[in-house]
Amino acid sequence: MTSSQSTRRGARRGGAPPPTPRLHATTSPFSRSSSVVPATSGVTRGRSGGAAAGRGVRKGAKGGSSKSGEFRRTGLRKGKIRNLIFVGVIAFAFLFTPAQEQLFEAWSDIRDEVMDQLKPGREYPVEASYSVARTVTYENDGFGNVDVVQRIPVPELRTSKGISGNQFHGDGGPFDASLLQDVTAFRLESEGQVISVPMDGTARAIGDAISLPSGAIIYWPAADSGDDSCGYSQCVRWEFTIHPGETMVLSAESDVVGKSWTWWDHDNSPSEVDGQSWAINSDSSGTFADSKMRGFGQYWSQFGQHETTVWSDNYQKYLIDATQENVIQAATDISASLPEDMHDNAYAFARAAFDFLIDTLEYDKNAPLYARSGPDCLAAGKGDCDEQSNAWMSILRVKEIPTWYEFGALLDTKKNSWEGHGWANVMLPFNDAWCSENGVNLNDCYIEGSVDVVNNKWLLHTPTAYSEWIEVFDPEDEFVSEYYASGSTVTYAGGHVNRVVTLETTSGPVFNGGTYTVKVNPEEF
Repeated sequence: MTSSQSTRRGARRGGAPPPTPRLHATTSPFSRSSSVVPATSGVTRGRSGGAAAGRGVRKGAKGGSSKSGEFRRTGLRKGKIRNLIFVGVIAFAFLFTPAQEQLFEAWSDIRDEVMDQLKPGREYPVEASYSVARTVTYENDGFGNVDVVQRIPVPELRTSKGISGNQFHGDGGPFDASLLQDVTAFRLESEGQVISVPMDGTARAIGDAISLPSGAIIYWPAADSGDDSCGYSQCVRWEFTIHPGETMVLSAESDVVGKSWTWWDHDNSPSEVDGQSWAINSDSSGTFADSKMRGFGQYWSQFGQHETTVWSDNYQKYLIDATQENVIQAATDISASLPEDMHDNAYAFARAAFDFLIDTLEYDKNAPLYARSGPDCLAAGKGDCDEQSNAWMSILRVKEIPTWYEFGALLDTKKNSWEGHGWANVMLPFNDAWCSENGVNLNDCYIEGSVDVVNNKWLLHTPTAYSEWIEVFDPEDEFVSEYYASGSTVTYAGGHVNRVVTLETTSGPVFNGGTYTVKVNPEEF
């Protein structure tokens, strides 16, 4: 384990990280384009999840999950049309077929299978490899110089348990976690120079920065190592002065090998995907009380007990908020929909909340400039990717189920372009009986799974989701805002900078292992 990994994991497990540096004017790392202006305190983000400086959340040019959201909702519309046609055909057959009794018997045998095939769904690859590049372009169209600090997170390896190498611990030692996303190389290109950034956590401080012909410098300090670092993660810092009429460009490219993984043990879980042997369902789930105890209680203390988190200056409210009446009412209704013996079942509640939002919320292609909070998303009945994640996490916080963010990029439905994306993680405990039967230490007996409401991905990781950063605990509640703000800090004197960010596949994607389909299919309890 590298020192930087140790630092980040310590933050996740309860260590108190150093204070997060305050940022100045920023733009979203996900925005396709933006105009950088003098210092403001607000968090800007792209369509699917970006944000920005200070403590507010502001949306930039839309990107991210729009295509995936469009797919799901379009699929639903097309599914309704197909169903209407199908119902018409069936009605005709029943009306005009003499042997109706035999037809009814035959239909009863195949009904469920046929109707399942008619449900909308989305196809994913089992495995994928590709290179994805984020290119950032600055253009000074003003009359003065502009000083810029651009920050880009160094991507982390993603396993079946966050960034940990161990899935569980037992009497026989650790159970290895599965590697879901391997970033085999990470390199930068600017001013004709190609710079390889090591993926083992090795840091390069500002005193050892690489100088470019223009005078720009590039370095990648350890996380939380001082003012010239990033608090939330190790990151690349690109610092330069851009003169009037000049253009500055940096491309950050990752070589990625990924695979699908599920933490869901169910008949509807895709059989082609690994993970079922260590997956969870309502029968194996522990209770809300177990959520507070597993992992030495640190998941609960960091991501469960806090009813509110991630403050927005722009709206003067929290993005995740379990205190509002409509969130509490939604949680109450969800609990009431469950069988009495499942009212304290952590898995059942989390899944029922997911199904509730899938049925209730529409994808918003024209989401407001500033990101909606969870309560506001529920009130509007719509939202984009991080807004719907805010709604789901707000509901789960009512029951003190630990939830936190994951950010990165998403390959669109045509599998040829990437856009910024944000989704949720959840900790769900196994019950004592399952832990004992499987030889897992009780304290370590839980899953960390990803949940993407807007794309109908329940406890599912797909290689078409590029994971760049998983939230770590920050007692100052600054890390999420700082990640969003990884865009840029500017200091100017009469200058005006236009900033354009693009995401593209530079090689691949190459798919292996076949494909599988995920359909909108609520779970019954």
